Amino acid sequence: MKNLLKISLLSLCLLTIPTAAIHSNNDTDFLQAEEHYQFQQTGIDDEIYAVLIFTGSKIYFDLFEFEAGDEFIVTSQDGNFIGTWKAADFLAFTYFTAKVETPDETTTTTTASSETTIQAVKPAGTDTINIWGFVISLPVPLDSLGFMIGGGAYLGKESFFLGFTQRDVTGDPEFGSITPNEGQQETTLTDVEITGVNTTFQDDPPVTIAFIPDDGLTISNISTTSNTKIEFDLTIDVDAPTESRSITVTYDNGNQIISESNAFEVLSK
Repeated sequence: MKNLLKISLLSLCLLTIPTAAIHSNNDTDFLQAEEHYQFQQTGIDDEIYAVLIFTGSKIYFDLFEFEAGDEFIVTSQDGNFIGTWKAADFLAFTYFTAKVETPDETTTTTTASSETTIQAVKPAGTDTINIWGFVISLPVPLDSLGFMIGGGAYLGKESFFLGFTQRDVTGDPEFGSITPNEGQQETTLTDVEITGVNTTFQDDPPVTIAFIPDDGLTISNISTTSNTKIEFDLTIDVDAPTESRSITVTYDNGNQIISESNAFEVLSK
């Protein structure tokens, strides 16, 4: 908690950073920012942040959606804005800038003679959102939480930002174990079980199993009992070579493969 408070205070200090990009609100400044920073799309790619924005005169609660590629969507109490985004890392800071399309802002007045006048306060065009600050990732077991803290500009207004996201931290699929992990020649093992880690066997069929080499081994009755467990029968021929076998499991129409070297041992009778 103390560290979070320190970061918040430091982020407030960022409001005084003398950089043209932080106050940019037009296309020229957006292009100048691109020239000054090495932009990339890492750290906050393809995420949705719930963001509190303090502009001094108003508090906003928006959703910032960073789509893969460069699409940026703001869902705001004042309407929705769509545009493009870029980010750059500098030491411990992340600089983020987005260019969004903004609609006409108008005022309506009615005179005593019931005549209505609509006057454009600000024409439709483009505007920018800029943040200097931190994208914070927490250690396990809180690694599904992410925070964005910083200062900058929100549609031309100097602002302080505090954002929160929940990430999908599911790791890559891995081979876990096979039980039993050995068998004798001229036997049939029933309900052999393979366990996976971060796998989706049940959600993403079909599942296929291969022993390498497969000499003298026959697989039958494959069933997926859960996303992480497969059961099958294994027949070991009388003349199956006595050696270690590697195992490969393929699922999700061939898009996902897990394997383990020397996972199963054929023993002599």
